[in-house]
Amino acid sequence: MFKEKQRPRFLESGTQWYIQKWAHVVKVSFEHLCTDDDEMVELVVCASNGRQTGTMRVYLNPDDLRTFGAQLQSFPTDMDQVVSLESGGVASDWYGHFLMRAFVLDTSRCALEVLMDSRGEPPSEARLHFFVELEAACANRLGRAIEGWDVLNAPSLVFTENGA
Repeated sequence: MFKEKQRPRFLESGTQWYIQKWAHVVKVSFEHLCTDDDEMVELVVCASNGRQTGTMRVYLNPDDLRTFGAQLQSFPTDMDQVVSLESGGVASDWYGHFLMRAFVLDTSRCALEVLMDSRGEPPSEARLHFFVELEAACANRLGRAIEGWDVLNAPSLVFTENGA
């Protein structure tokens, strides 16, 4: 924690403050835009750790989304388990690359990796890569929310959790 004399200047007005580093903020939302003839869904995915926030349009198979949710519900089963949801890919012939990956940091902490890479020419090009620290129980609740979301009939899913 900062000592009183080390407080950043913009916080000297006497307002209440805390350092975001100690609060685990998890925000994930999915907004259904449309469904293609082949049952692929176009979604706007938004994710935040309280410091960084990213938004990207992705195409996903609803079964892949439900599988990701089901896998998160039992995460982690061991220290090496990795659960991921991916759209597009690293190769340059993809329109972009979206990755949301849960993994174990150590015996008491997990993380959600978020990669959003929209390819194109400026101003359309964007790349964001960050991590969200979370407890396994939070990943399990996120999984329940995702698996329980009826992506074809409900317009959106918003999952938010603040922890200390």
